[in-house]
Amino acid sequence: MRSFKKPDILKNKTVINNLFRNGKIIDTPFLKCIWDFEKSLENQKKLKFLISVPKKNINLATNRNRIKRQIRELLRHKKSQLTQKLEKLEKKINIAIVYKKRETYSYDVLDEKITVLLSTLIKKI
Repeated sequence: MRSFKKPDILKNKTVINNLFRNGKIIDTPFLKCIWDFEKSLENQKKLKFLISVPKKNINLATNRNRIKRQIRELLRHKKSQLTQKLEKLEKKINIAIVYKKRETYSYDVLDEKITVLLSTLIKKI
């Protein structure tokens, strides 16, 4: 099912801190992906995302929000491959995606970069 709702969003501060401290990193010039397997059993979802666009890189809030919306939409369409892989492994995962560029790009460019990032993540899992 293609959806990106509240339960898909990573919000717990302790989990986020553990993710950034102990997570594995996939670093590209465009995006940075930090991921780690979920250790607690209380999380019902197989996959939780955190999307960050630093104010240091993109000053205008409207542009930051637009980039986050586009990344969220792309993840909504492409997360099915990742959930299938996680169901085979019977694991749960937390993912943080950080936008690294100082310019805004079109939806097509973001689509290409997210596709590459998710395919490398699937290979590393």
